[in-house]
Amino acid sequence: MIDLPAPGTFFGQLTAPVAATVARGAQAVAGFSGANPNNNLRRYDTYLTVDRRDGGSWTRVADDSDWSTKIFFDNVGPVTGVRITWDVPGDAPTGTYRITYRGDSKAIGGKVSGFTGPGVTVVQARYHY
Repeated sequence: MIDLPAPGTFFGQLTAPVAATVARGAQAVAGFSGANPNNNLRRYDTYLTVDRRDGGSWTRVADDSDWSTKIFFDNVGPVTGVRITWDVPGDAPTGTYRITYRGDSKAIGGKVSGFTGPGVTVVQARYHY
């Protein structure tokens, strides 16, 4: 089985933007053009990260081993859609966060190539809605 990105996209590209501002206690949801997760089970790695802007760098605050994150794969033939959710903790510091998706696509001939999406930025609100 091979992987193809969703029409008009590349692997890891954002296909369903997350809301520009997400309140503490709410859920951030993002969709990506993905690949079949069976290409690489990432046993010692991660499919997703949530990072917080910390000055000029990013600090990981969650990944797919955390209860606050979920990843869903929807395969339609060789095209895989990915939906990532992050339940923003009620005590999360106000700041800028990003959700990044990582995967591995399989080409004709069986070569598997890793990719990392560009990440989607979420600006967290200072208050509850």
